[in-house]
Amino acid sequence: MSSPQSILCPLCTAAICGLFGVFTPTSLQGASPAAESSQTVAAVTAPTTGNTAGKATAYTTDETVRQVSADTLSPRETTVKPSSKRILTPRNRSQHTFFATVGHLTNLSTIHFKASDEGSLNTGVNLTAGYNWTSRRGLGAGVIYSGGFISARRNEITRTARLHYLAAEFVARQQAGRRWLFREAVGAGYGRYARGYGQTHASRGGLGLHEHVSVEYMITRRLGLSAEIGGELILVSAPDVGDGAELNLGGVLTFHAGGGVRLYF
Repeated sequence: MSSPQSILCPLCTAAICGLFGVFTPTSLQGASPAAESSQTVAAVTAPTTGNTAGKATAYTTDETVRQVSADTLSPRETTVKPSSKRILTPRNRSQHTFFATVGHLTNLSTIHFKASDEGSLNTGVNLTAGYNWTSRRGLGAGVIYSGGFISARRNEITRTARLHYLAAEFVARQQAGRRWLFREAVGAGYGRYARGYGQTHASRGGLGLHEHVSVEYMITRRLGLSAEIGGELILVSAPDVGDGAELNLGGVLTFHAGGGVRLYF
């Protein structure tokens, strides 16, 4: 018959193990059958009899599982951070553009038989302004004005040449990267070539054709800078203002290159 001490000691050991949530099979080595039975009963009954230590052990285990799952499936490891670089060029949307450029103008087709004393009637300043709309596919239409302003002097008298051209145009636009745009335009309209010599002035008008190509850099979504080259052909002959003979080879053909600003909407 086992003594009371041999029974109570294993029970105390089982209770302490249950209190701290520790159950090691090695602690049962060398214990009597009664001690093993007592420890087994204590381990089984600890969480089911409302023992606070047993519940704490169960809650701790559940919290550990949840924490491991949260760390393993952390959304920070699977979420792709969006790029901090903004794309300013239009992607899958239409675009309205107002533009103005200033540049150097060259008259390629006019021959003046009386040379100027100062300046040249074949070079001057070009001003271009207009509006165009392009669809989300990059095709569209617009309207353009182009003006050429040339001055020279002969015999202390001012010689002038003025070109005014207004036309409709078809436009194609492409984007490259986040900020760069390329734009091509061709069109037809009405042009007028005016000449002056002192107080004498005359002009002629007719059909005109043009082609422009530009590259644009978008500073913001609404504002950009552009560099442009282009040319116009106005199918008219030169008017006579009494400052010498002038020959236009097939009309007045001009070429210009310059830069300007763009407003986007």
